[in-house]
Amino acid sequence: RIGAPLFFGRAKAVLARLVVPTAALLELHAEVHRLCGPYTHPSPMANALPDAWTAHVTLARRVVPAQMGRAVRIAGKPAEITGAIAGLRRWDGDAKREYPIR
Repeated sequence: RIGAPLFFGRAKAVLARLVVPTAALLELHAEVHRLCGPYTHPSPMANALPDAWTAHVTLARRVVPAQMGRAVRIAGKPAEITGAIAGLRRWDGDAKREYPIR
């Protein structure tokens, strides 16, 4: 399930919606981390580690404060979305590079 909208950052924020993780998704995340962790360089950010993961769907980047009110009103509709995983990737935010996994 896709839940509430949120922002990461302040001045030029990332607009996202939280993923409401099931126990099965959290177990899968931990297993992927266990299997891939030794081969992941640079290391994952703290908020991507098991038990600290902020599961989310990114909707927009570089949202400035003047846009935030309107953006969150639009992004929050509908209040909940049900879906399924179609792919998996690792995002290296420092290098701004995507590593498709599946």
